[in-house]
Amino acid sequence: AGTRSDIYRIIAPGLLHESWTDNSAIIGDTAMRNRLGDPAAIPPVLDLQRDLVLTFLDRYVKNRANGFPRSVLKRHPQLIVRNRFDIRGRR
Repeated sequence: AGTRSDIYRIIAPGLLHESWTDNSAIIGDTAMRNRLGDPAAIPPVLDLQRDLVLTFLDRYVKNRANGFPRSVLKRHPQLIVRNRFDIRGRR
């Protein structure tokens, strides 16, 4: 998969792997919320996650021309796309 042109490695600076689950919001896990940091930061993380995942699914499952990933990156400028030139070669 590393050489495919439709593979995106999107990085959200400052977010941990645990940040990409809504388990803490669903079950009210205080320990998980503490790992995420400020509880007020959880809704924006969930909004970012929801936007990223739904835009991806609309593009690749529903085949909608929605500008993914550029459209999400425009709405969330803190995101970074890591292009693995070391795997793909320069394009």
